Amino acid sequence: MKKIFEKVKFRGQNLTINKAKNLSRMDGIRFNGCTKFILKNIDYKKEFYLNGKINYKIARNQAHKIGDHERIGHYYYKERAYGSKTMKASDYPSYRHYMSEKFFDILSRYTIGYGERPWNIFIIAFFIISIFAFLYMFTGIESINSNVVAINISNLNQYSFFEIIKIYVDLWYFSMVTFSTVGYGDMIVSSVLGKILVSIEVFFGVTIGATWASVVIKRMIR
Repeated sequence: MKKIFEKVKFRGQNLTINKAKNLSRMDGIRFNGCTKFILKNIDYKKEFYLNGKINYKIARNQAHKIGDHERIGHYYYKERAYGSKTMKASDYPSYRHYMSEKFFDILSRYTIGYGERPWNIFIIAFFIISIFAFLYMFTGIESINSNVVAINISNLNQYSFFEIIKIYVDLWYFSMVTFSTVGYGDMIVSSVLGKILVSIEVFFGVTIGATWASVVIKRMIR
């Protein structure tokens, strides 16, 4: 798209756009060091995604310049979101590089919201813990008194609903302890499949814990 604004100097205190569709590129505007540039409710169609990426980048840079920290995170998320939609395989040395960047971009968006939605991590952690607790129901976990906490699939009809819930709650506790790498030792795995599942869950737990810490520290520093 051609620039609509060229060599424009904005000297006002505020430039607020409350609602617009397919807002033109604003990289032809030069703001002064005190201008608060605010974008609200801006929507773009597919052919204007690049405009969205550029305009939100401008808004983020201006917010950073004047110390408007409340909006920096929102602008950064929108900039990355529209930037993701403009990614093309032709912009990368190979299709493998493109797929790699696309994968990590999607992963970042839906897990931590590009670092701006850390509460998503709690939802993902809860989901992972719950899934592994369900899997442990069939691999079996040995308690400290040598009792096996599990469900026998071949005799599934012998369990009442409340027995299944109790077993699941016990295994959810074990999954939570494993995910957090606390490891109280009151429940252990003995089967090969169970050990594989525990290893995978520990990896998820360490990775997500480190991600959460980095996101929080980043926001605190900002």
